[in-house]
This record gives sequence, structure tokens and C-alpha cells, in this order.
Amino acid sequence: MTWTRLTRPDLSVRIVRRKLAKRDEPYWSLLCYGRHLGYLRRSKRTTYWVARARSRDGKYRQLRLGRTDDQRIADGEIYLSYEQAARKAADWFRACDETFGLSDALPIGIKEELDYVPVGSTYTVGHALNEYLEWKRIAAAKSYFQTLVG
Repeated sequence: MTWTRLTRPDLSVRIVRRKLAKRDEPYWSLLCYGRHLGYLRRSKRTTYWVARARSRDGKYRQLRLGRTDDQRIADGEIYLSYEQAARKAADWFRACDETFGLSDALPIGIKEELDYVPVGSTYTVGHALNEYLEWKRIAAAKSYFQTLVG
């Protein structure tokens, strides 16, 4: 099954995690592009948090962070809550980036601006594209407003 944002389980909710089936591969939660926090269910009582990061060569590196707080209270060392696991994963991502060189961690969402480099006062293709995109944004907003009013 291919996971989408609408069908991907919310791993921060304990009740949702308890309903997940046992399997060999973790259920992944996307922290940002190239960085994941996983929930691995080996059996009803054996569950782990796993961190995964994409390296520059395109391969993933994984680390088992600790046990989940599904059966016991989180202590921050052996048993981790989702938030504690995410912080521990972020620490590992920083250490792993220094050692192995991870790919860039990009924020989740839509890019709103065009990247271009202006060349002095010369009007470039980048300028033209930027102005066109701004015009499209205004035109789309205007027609959307007219649709709502009309």
C-alpha cells in the first residue's frame, strides 16, 4: 500500500499506534524531507522508535532509538514518548550529518518563491519568471474572490 498524507497513521497518538498491525518494516512519520521517525511493531508488546535519514548518496541510514511508551510510562531513556523520540532523532540527525553527510533536510510544504539571482540592473529571465508568477498569484486570487462574490 502506498501511504499518502491522508492515509499515513499519526504516530504521535498512542491509540492510533496500538491499532497498527505487526510488520517487519516500520511505519514512517515524515519529520521533514529526508528525515523520518518510525514506529516498529514486532509484536503486541514489542514496539520501537526508529530514526531514518537519507544520505547524499541516496541511501538511508537507520538507528533504533528505544522502546515506545505504549506499554510503560516514558522515562526518556529506555521508554520514549513520540516527542522524546523526535528530539532524540534530531540529535542523531545532527551527529549523523557531521559523520556521513546527509542530504539537505527540506521543510514539508509548497515552495512559495522562485529562486533566481539578479544581475545588477539587467532584466533577466529570472526577473520575468518572478513577475509572471506574482501576476498569476494575483490573477488567481482575484478570480477566486470573484467566484465567491459572484
